[in-house]
Amino acid sequence: MKSRIQSSVLNATSSVVFQIVQLLLRFVIQNIFIMTLGKSVAGANGLFSNLLTFLSFTDLGIGSAIIFALYKPISENNYNVISSLMNMFKKLYIFIGILITFLGIVLSFFLPFFVKSGTEIPHMQMLFILFVLNTSIGYLFSYKQSLLIAYQLSYVVILNNLLFFVIQTVLQIIVLKFLGSYIGFLIIQIIITILFNAIITIIADSKFKEIKINKSKKIPEKILIDLKKNILGTIASKIGFIFVFSTDNILISKFLGLSIVGIYSNYALLINGINSVINQGATALVATFGNLGVSSDEQRSVDVFYKFQYLIFSLIFFTSINTLVLIQKFIVLWLGISYTLPNVTVFVIVINFAINLLRLPTLTFINAYGLYYPIRYKSLIEASVNFFVGLALIKFTTLGVNAVLIGTIVSNITVNLWWEPKVLFQHGLRSPLIKYHIRTLMFTFVMIITCGLIYFCGLMNVDSSISIFKFIILLVITSIVSILIFMIINLRSIEQKYYLNFLKSAFKN
Repeated sequence: MKSRIQSSVLNATSSVVFQIVQLLLRFVIQNIFIMTLGKSVAGANGLFSNLLTFLSFTDLGIGSAIIFALYKPISENNYNVISSLMNMFKKLYIFIGILITFLGIVLSFFLPFFVKSGTEIPHMQMLFILFVLNTSIGYLFSYKQSLLIAYQLSYVVILNNLLFFVIQTVLQIIVLKFLGSYIGFLIIQIIITILFNAIITIIADSKFKEIKINKSKKIPEKILIDLKKNILGTIASKIGFIFVFSTDNILISKFLGLSIVGIYSNYALLINGINSVINQGATALVATFGNLGVSSDEQRSVDVFYKFQYLIFSLIFFTSINTLVLIQKFIVLWLGISYTLPNVTVFVIVINFAINLLRLPTLTFINAYGLYYPIRYKSLIEASVNFFVGLALIKFTTLGVNAVLIGTIVSNITVNLWWEPKVLFQHGLRSPLIKYHIRTLMFTFVMIITCGLIYFCGLMNVDSSISIFKFIILLVITSIVSILIFMIINLRSIEQKYYLNFLKSAFKN
C-alpha cells in the first residue's frame, strides 16, 4: 500500500495533468465545433449541459456521503460493511440512472421554453435525449469508481479517463470534419462512456476481490443513521449547487439567445478549464484529508488546512492575474475579435472565478469531514439569492451577461464566504475563526488592488494585432511578475517557508 503522502501526490498530479490535457483538447474541439456547426449549436450544447446538471439533482449527493461513510471501514479493513455499503450504492445509482433518462425525455418536450424565440436549432429534442443518455449510462457504473476513490486510488480512474477522452476527442474531430454531424458527435460520446465504465469495473473487481456485493449483510445501525443524516445534508447542498452553477446559460439563452450563449461558452470553457484543473487537484486530496480527520489530532488538521489554503491563494493570484491580462488576447488568437465580450464583462467573469476559488479550501475540508448536515440550509439560501438577483438584473436592467454573474457574486459574498468557514471551524477543525478571516481579508484586499490596477491601466484590452509570439512573451512576463508579487507579500508566511523548504529538500534529493 502507498503512504498517504504518496497517494496524495499521485492523485493530485494525475488529476492536474488530466485537466490540462482535457482543457487543451476542448479548445481544439470547440474551435472545430464552432467552425463546422456554428454559434447557435455551440450555444445549444452549453444549454444542454446546464439542463443536464439540473437533472442530476436526482443523485442528491449520495456519492459524496457514501464515499465519506467508506473511510472508516476501509481504515479498519471491515469488508462486510464495505460490501454492504457498495450494494446499497449500486441499487441507488441504477435507480438514479433510469430516473434521469425518464426525466430527460419529459424535459425534452419543454426545450423551446428555455430558448429565446427564433434562435432554436433543428432536432433539438432528439439531440438533448442523446445528451441525457450519455450521463444516465455513466450512473450505472459510478459505484465502482467511488470505491477506487475512497481507497485513494483516484489516479487509476483519472488515467483511464484521460486515455478514453483522447480517443473520444480524435473520433469526434473526425466526425465533425468529414460529416459535420452533431448526432455523430454525441453517439461517439455515449460509446466511449460505456467502454470507460466497463474498464473501470473490471479494474475495481480485480483489485478488490475480497469485497463482494453482500446482499445478506445489513449496514450497521450507527453507520446507517450517520449516512442518512449526511445524505439529508447533501440534498440541500446539491440543489443549491445546481441552481448556482447551472442557471447561467439557461437565463442567458432565455433572455439573450443561443448565439450569446455560444460566445459566453468560449470564455466559460477557459475559466471552467482552469477551475477544473485546480478543483480536480483538490478533489484528489479529499480522501487523504478525510483519512487525516479520522486518524490525526485537531491541531495537525488545522496546520494542514492553512498550508492547503496558502497553496490555493497562490493559484488564485497567479491564474486571476494571467487571465485578466491574457484572456481577451487569447480569444482573438483562437476565434477572432468577433467572439470577444466587453472588458467589463470579462473583469466580472474573472472576479467571479476568483471568489469561487476562494471557497475551495473550506469546501474541500467540509467534504473530507462529511459536514453535509450542518451546512444543509446554506445552499438553499445561496441558490435563492443567486437566482433571484440574477433574474431581476437580467430582466430589469441592460447589464446582459453581467447580470447573471453579479447574481453569483452577491450570493457568494452575502452567504458563502462567512457561512462555510463557520461550519468547518465549528464542527470540523474546532478552532477559532479569527486567523482564517484575517488571512482571507488580507488576500482579498491585495487581489482587489491588483485586479483594479490591471483593469484601469488598460492591460486587459483587446489587441486585434496580437501574434502567438507576442502572446507568449506577455504570458511569461505576467507569470513572473504575479509570482514575485505574491511571494513578496507572503515573505513572513509560515506556509510559504514550509513550501520553500520542501522544494529545497526535494531538489537536493
